[in-house]
Formats: sequence, structure tokens, C-alpha cells
Amino acid sequence: MKKNRRKLIAIIVPAVLLVIAAVWFLLSRNKEKRDVLDEEFLYDTVNPACSYSEHAVLYFDDDAILHMIDTASGKDMVYCDRPNCTHEGYSRKNPNPSCPAAFRSPCSGAVIFNRHLYFIGNLSNEDTLKTKYLYEMDANGENRKKIATLDNVETVRFVLYRDHYVIGAYVNNCEIDENGQIINDNVYEAGIFVIDLENHKVQMGNVHKDGQADVSGIYYEAGSVYYLSGHFGEEVTELMIGEALENDFETFIHDHLIEELYRYDIQSQETTLVRSFRYIHTAHLLDGDVYYQTDEGFFVYDRKSGETEKLPIGKDAMGLYGNKDNLYFCRLNESNEDVYYHYANGKVTELLSVPAEESIAVANIRGDTVYIGYYENGRFCLGAVNLHEFNEGKFNVKRLRYYNAE
Repeated sequence: MKKNRRKLIAIIVPAVLLVIAAVWFLLSRNKEKRDVLDEEFLYDTVNPACSYSEHAVLYFDDDAILHMIDTASGKDMVYCDRPNCTHEGYSRKNPNPSCPAAFRSPCSGAVIFNRHLYFIGNLSNEDTLKTKYLYEMDANGENRKKIATLDNVETVRFVLYRDHYVIGAYVNNCEIDENGQIINDNVYEAGIFVIDLENHKVQMGNVHKDGQADVSGIYYEAGSVYYLSGHFGEEVTELMIGEALENDFETFIHDHLIEELYRYDIQSQETTLVRSFRYIHTAHLLDGDVYYQTDEGFFVYDRKSGETEKLPIGKDAMGLYGNKDNLYFCRLNESNEDVYYHYANGKVTELLSVPAEESIAVANIRGDTVYIGYYENGRFCLGAVNLHEFNEGKFNVKRLRYYNAE
């Protein structure tokens, strides 16, 4: 009897422990998933195929397979919860992959928003150069459905998910005929679009068709979209641009570039020119304000007050990120090193110096996490740094992924 009891205990105890372990794993996994689903993801302004929250990164690999990186552990996982999935992408042999992490023709990164996963691209076999679709799906990538169509959109530049809107900027360089054939690949068009997630209606703002037209930044606040659009003056010809590229393009930019801040009102669908900027070298839209460089230095135009302030950061500042309260930038010093600074409360603090060939770039700041593009052993990487340590000049970076795979 004791012998049988021991056998029973030997069977039951491991089974109970296994069940407890499984329940703990599922609970912890669900908690982790729930935390991530409640976070706000923002796109990288340089790489639109990548988006960030405070504790996670979503990105597409070279096969358009969606990955999620857990920032705390650095673990890189394919965004798929199907058991025994091979994670095959779209191909001629596999035109309808079952993996929920498989995408096709991504125009912008996948973003978790309001506990759904969204994606702009084309998951069909249609050869539509200037037509894109917004897809909505469950948070795990299942049950995909096309909810909006974007016509006359070739390249998506930026996308924001705010309130119940999807807001994006685009540029077009090709003109096509009624058969979808390219008849001109030297077109310059730029504009913005707004998709209402409540009724799936699409609004297209003004189309800017001036020479070299582009949108270099967008910002949303209280039903208004602010965007910065750059173009050359009417006096500029293709011949002048070609000559400038061979000689002094920086001076040419200063003399002929026009950057314009626009406001698009979603309710009235009206576009208003807020201000034009001429005789500048660079311009950046950060939190809706325009930071621009002239021969005299760096200035910020406050869209709310309409006032302009000169910043004590030097006219050679580069790589601006943040806003007037927390501005990050770098400058090249005489020793051919990039020196990084933090500007806050009227004070400039030097953070760190690195050789110019190993320069870093702030990709995004979400909560207490600073996402950094940097070099490690000659390879460009994405890493994460604690915000408070970074502001103290401590560069304790955790590598999350390599950009250039060997």
C-alpha cells in the first residue's frame, strides 16, 4: 500500500508542479503582453519600418517578417504565437502564408494601437504602385481586414496614430497611366492623409507639386495636423540643381530652399500656411515647433506664440531630437569627434564624445528608454539606454539588434 502511494505521489506531484508552472507562465506571458498592448508605439522618423514603445520595439526583417524586441531582456522574438510555425513569408511558392508575422510590401511599420495591430502596405497580389491600404487586425496579427484605401500614395514618409486618427505624410516621384504603367519618374508631389478609425473615411490634404516637394515632419494636436514641407523656389531648374551638386550644394540650399509650416484642420479639411522660412540651411519639426539654422545660428519658431527664439546651441548643431524642454544635439569638434549635448532649462550640458566615424543617433525616446543607433565593432546597431543615465553622460547601451546583417 505504501509502495503504491509513493508511486501515486511520484506521478501526481510532478504533474501538479507542471500545471502550476504552466499557469504561471501563461499568467506572466499575458501580463507582459497586456503591458505592451497598453503602451503607445511611435514610428522611427528615419526608418518607417520600425516603431517603439517604452518596453518594446516592432520591426520588419529583410523577409518582411514582423519581430518584437523586449527592451528589458533584449530578446528578439518573431511576432507569432502559433505553435510549430515555420514563420515563412510571402513568396511565389507560398502566396498565402499562415504565419501572422508574415507581411508583404510594408510601407510603414506595424503599430499596436488601441489593442489592435495596424499596418499600411499591400498584402494582395495587386501591382499597385500608387495605391496603399490600411489593415486592421487582432493584436496577435490574426483576422486581418482592409479598412481604408490610400490612392495616389507612392512612398509613405511618416505615420502617427493619435486619438482615433491615422495621420501620415507621403511623397510621389512617378506618374502612371490608366494601365498602371510608369510614364514619368521625375515627379515631385507631397502631401498628408488622415484616416478616421471610427468610420474609415480618408481625407487627403493639399498636394504640393513644387520642385523637389517633400514633407519632412508631421505633428498632431487637438484635431489639427502640423507639417513641414520643403521645396525649391520657382526660379530653380534641374540644370541649376545639377551644377550645385557638383559645386556647392550647401550654399545652393541656403539660397533657394523654402520650408513652410502648414496646419491642416481635420474637421474643416482646410490647409493654412502658418509661416515660410527662407535663407536657411536646415529645418526640423519637433513637437510642432520649427527649429531652423541660418548663418547667425539656430532658432526655434513657437507655433503657439508665433515668437522666434535663438538657441544657445551653436549654428553647427546636428541631429536635433526632442523639444525646447529637452533638446538633444551634437557638434563636430576640432579633434574630429562628435560631441553630444543636452539642452534643458536654458542650460547646455555635454554628455559624451565619440569619434565621428562612430557617431550615434537618437532614434526615439519613450518613457525612460532612449533608443540609439550606434556602431559596435564596425556594425551599425540599435540599442537602448536608460534616459536618466544618458542625461548624466553614461552610455551604458544594451544592443538590441544589428541593422546590417552579415
